Amino acid sequence: MMLMTKCRSFDKLILDMRGFSRILSSQSVSYISLSCFPGASECLSRLTEFFCGGEFYKGDIFNAMTMYCKDLYSIVIVDTYRSAIESLANLISVQKRLQKFSWTGGYEDLSPITLSFSSQRENLIEVQLENAFFRDSAALEGLAPCQNLESLKIAECQLTAANLKPLVDVTFPRLQVLEITDVRDIYYLDHHEDSIPPSDELNAIIRRANGTLREIRLNLELHFYPSIIDTIAECCPNLKVLAASIKDDEQIPELLNLLNSCRRLESLIIHGYNGNFFTADSIMPEIGSTIPETLQYLDLTKWTFKAPALNMFLSNCNAELRYFSWHCVVNNNSEEYTTALENYAQEKELEIGNLQVEFRDSGFGWCQCVCNISVELMERSSKIEEL
Repeated sequence: MMLMTKCRSFDKLILDMRGFSRILSSQSVSYISLSCFPGASECLSRLTEFFCGGEFYKGDIFNAMTMYCKDLYSIVIVDTYRSAIESLANLISVQKRLQKFSWTGGYEDLSPITLSFSSQRENLIEVQLENAFFRDSAALEGLAPCQNLESLKIAECQLTAANLKPLVDVTFPRLQVLEITDVRDIYYLDHHEDSIPPSDELNAIIRRANGTLREIRLNLELHFYPSIIDTIAECCPNLKVLAASIKDDEQIPELLNLLNSCRRLESLIIHGYNGNFFTADSIMPEIGSTIPETLQYLDLTKWTFKAPALNMFLSNCNAELRYFSWHCVVNNNSEEYTTALENYAQEKELEIGNLQVEFRDSGFGWCQCVCNISVELMERSSKIEEL
């Protein structure tokens, strides 16, 4: 309490009780409710950043802040429980310049919050929503007028076609980052109309971005999103980062098309699930000859291929990779792979800075192991001195 009366103002308020809040008494929780203390109206009136984490009731805090915190540009909520969604929506609505909103955890209905985003139509730049759902199918309509949006990330929110429908005809002229992650096999488990995957809707959002997208991450079952990679190839010529769950032969032609089209690509990451590896020996040579020269970061840890395929890939590769990771099955011997990497580094006048080889048994009494190899490469010190 003395802190609130003695301090003239705060710029940032962090109320982080993650890991402790479940064992806190109601009296203990009141000790961190700084926004409810005497003097808070003056001390917190200039607050610009607010972080709140922990599983405790936050309604009193949000309600108090709504009265005198009007200039927040960043709100981050993590590890939520009994989060007083309506009170948080009210706090969002009274802001004059909210640019960043991030929510992680809790699996609660965020409809009131996303609808409140329309009050920040001139301000919102970054939105991140993780582990929630939308009871109101039109909940994301609140994002539609946010024309300055640059980054939209939605993870584990069980998105449906109905959820994304309000954004189908919307153009976000500044959108650079789009990240969608969703529960594995959710659409296998529920075949009701309200669980249709938002394939057409996501395609439409990417098309209407008009080439502004620089980073796209889709940790999705792409089986439910036919032609989504082709859409990216056609509409995102300036793409620099792609992360996607590409794991079967049907999706490889789309990936090759994208690599031919997105010639500014710098990072390629293949998402997936543990133990679910795609055997890529037959396509690695073509991947090598197709990737753009700008590519520096290549994470293929959800693919597995043998040393001959690696050799052909590296021989065909015109890019100077700085990071490369993949899986393989070897008889406790990775020498063939490391030799191929050393030859590649020598050809490109690079040095191997960090090489990691991790083995783990694939079964009782098996002589083969699953092996993850990752390597970091850098410019030779002699080459840097010459420059």
